[in-house]
Amino acid sequence: SWEIDNFPQEAFIEFSELEISDSVKSEIIRSRIRSGIDLEKDFPLRVALYLDSKNQNSFLSIQLHHSCGDGRSVLYLCNQLFRYYSGSVD
Repeated sequence: SWEIDNFPQEAFIEFSELEISDSVKSEIIRSRIRSGIDLEKDFPLRVALYLDSKNQNSFLSIQLHHSCGDGRSVLYLCNQLFRYYSGSVD
């Protein structure tokens, strides 16, 4: 386990394995949007990888507080993610 600025890894990276239907996926996304990020007690970045144990699919959820990313940095992050994903499926 490791820490960033006294936040344990578990504070912003979550791994879950479950059976994910489209309705469950939608509810997870809505729940994460509603929860928001409180900078007084939360790390400004949350990453969750959900693995569908039944269909062997996955989806990645990334929440970034608006004060921690501008258009250029978010675009860079998205481009890198797409690049790595494309490399893994080729």
